[in-house]
Amino acid sequence: MALVIAIPGYAHWGYVDARLESETSSRILESIALQPVKDPEEVLFDSDVMEELQDRYYREFGFSKAEIGLSQMEYFFQHNQTIGNRADTEGYRERQQDFGEYVVNRFGEKYLDEYMKKSPRLAPAYQVKTRITQVRVSPQEKVELKADYNLSGNYAEIEWIHPAYKLEFTVDFIRGEIGPTDPQEYTFRATKSWDPWNLDLYHRSLRKLTDLVLSWNIQSNLQFQWQSRWDLTEEEGAEQDRRTYIGLSYVF
Repeated sequence: MALVIAIPGYAHWGYVDARLESETSSRILESIALQPVKDPEEVLFDSDVMEELQDRYYREFGFSKAEIGLSQMEYFFQHNQTIGNRADTEGYRERQQDFGEYVVNRFGEKYLDEYMKKSPRLAPAYQVKTRITQVRVSPQEKVELKADYNLSGNYAEIEWIHPAYKLEFTVDFIRGEIGPTDPQEYTFRATKSWDPWNLDLYHRSLRKLTDLVLSWNIQSNLQFQWQSRWDLTEEEGAEQDRRTYIGLSYVF
């Protein structure tokens, strides 16, 4: 919206003064009011997307901050000290690169969704996409069943959200492709929270690994975590992955 007020000299309204003498005595006042522009970071980095990315990062690199930190140190020392374990280190780097590509694609999808929602021509296409990839059912108050298909990560997730607990079941397909492919992993998660404690149980069926994570939120930026892993592999002679992590994390 723009407001322009002109105070002319002796020139007639609607006619141009060919001599331009009136411009020396004219005063032009302009007032321009612009609608506030929404910060792009508020669009891309909203709480839902950040929670989704954090959850996917934990599933990829460790279910606790202690496991993530110690795993990064372990792969670093393996690469610099043990030639024989460099294959594992390179695989870890490939997983990091793959996750980075997923994050970029997810932000691109989020930005495109916001653009489609605001476009009169593309809004119907966005509504169709939402109906295909998202299902919401509330059988009773404060209880919700959610089913989502993530295009960027190519995984499907079903959540049962209850005030006392939360259950999740995720099927990961081949990342970088669209639509169901050979399942890469089935992950079940059960969460129970009672302030300031959180208890998470993860089970990955294909790898036959079960993790139990207990978190104590001492302060908003200070957290204690204890994690135990059980390997349910029953094959004779197979190496089992059993470990315990204990860590204290502080966010600056």
